[in-house]
Amino acid sequence: MLLRAHCVYPVVGLPIEDGYVRIIDGQIVDVGLWSECVDRNEYQDLGEVLLMPGLVNAHCHLEYTNLAGAIPPPESFTEWIQAIIEKKAGIDDSSFRQSWLEGARQALAYGTTTIGNIDTRCDMLPSLWELTPLRIVSFIESILFENDRDASEFVGKLKEWLSENKPPHGKIGVSPHAPYTTKPDFLQECGVLLNIPMTMHIAESSEENQMFRDGRGDMWEMFCETGRDVSDCGGRSPLDGAIEAGLLDKQMLLVHGNYLDSHDIAAIAKSKTNVVHCPRSHDYFRHRVFPAHDMKYSGVNLCLGTDSLATMRDSESKLELFSEMRLFRDNNPGWSSSNIIEMVTINPAKALGMEGEIGCLNTGAKADLIGLPFDTTINSVEEMIIEHRGPVELVMVEGQSFNEVNRASCI
Repeated sequence: MLLRAHCVYPVVGLPIEDGYVRIIDGQIVDVGLWSECVDRNEYQDLGEVLLMPGLVNAHCHLEYTNLAGAIPPPESFTEWIQAIIEKKAGIDDSSFRQSWLEGARQALAYGTTTIGNIDTRCDMLPSLWELTPLRIVSFIESILFENDRDASEFVGKLKEWLSENKPPHGKIGVSPHAPYTTKPDFLQECGVLLNIPMTMHIAESSEENQMFRDGRGDMWEMFCETGRDVSDCGGRSPLDGAIEAGLLDKQMLLVHGNYLDSHDIAAIAKSKTNVVHCPRSHDYFRHRVFPAHDMKYSGVNLCLGTDSLATMRDSESKLELFSEMRLFRDNNPGWSSSNIIEMVTINPAKALGMEGEIGCLNTGAKADLIGLPFDTTINSVEEMIIEHRGPVELVMVEGQSFNEVNRASCI
């Protein structure tokens, strides 16, 4: 397969005007200038299209897609937790399935070809994987904070399930949910899991920060009432439990991190741990300014994600990364457009353990591509990408176009 486009943007190199991408068996074998393309047999001319890598969403909750705008911005994060628990109680299997698949459909339609997704329903997951061409890293959400539950037994069962299940296009991983929903011995057990991608919500809210640093506040009181042992709270960072369990490394994605301090960021940078920022979710909760510049200058691999649509004000919100890029740009003056695009391409590819395979157009990469209309009114290709609105014109996963793969289920 040979594709010609008005512009090819590899991300790992400069934009190529009048470029081409050659694909064999779902893999990119050549990228370059059309004038230098030797074998032009049976090529497809895409016309006025900007061809680029499929976007990579480092953090998402597909199952909450149908909750867009359903929870008005709360007064506190603890209030939101209570609201989402109530909403989840009313979701039956059919509604769960429909919402998960609608999220996958939206992601593809808006140019995302790989997602790091938090999954809670192991019983339904294998059948859902089969119904979408989306490349998925499924992180199995794990919550364990009750004193009377055995952490070793819990993790043993989790390991067994992980060994027997894997997405057809992607990976399987684990998500110890958050510091407040996990107890220290459970995190220690997670720390001995080898070669497994992992993600964890960390320092997301001021209430979580207060719970661990001060040993008080609304979240601290809520979990005291549930019977959680709060002896790990007070005088410490929400990140300390993960550090002590040895969870910080290049396979870990820490999500949100809105209330991390300079010591936390230094530990993250030293361990080569990845961080995922979700700008629209951050805006919904009215969190303090995200420490993006501190992370950048510390060398942290920073990615963008959507979080879930349950943290969106507008019921018409979609699971798409273009809005996340624009909001990040608006909130962080001085960041280059190319650096922002890297946070939805090569940075999350590295975080998900697929560096050089996705998020770029180079020899040996998966043929996960998207096409945007080439807008001659915008001078910069990078700005053209960030300013894109609406569905994309072309989506391809491993050399197969969107229209060729499970159209009935995913469109």
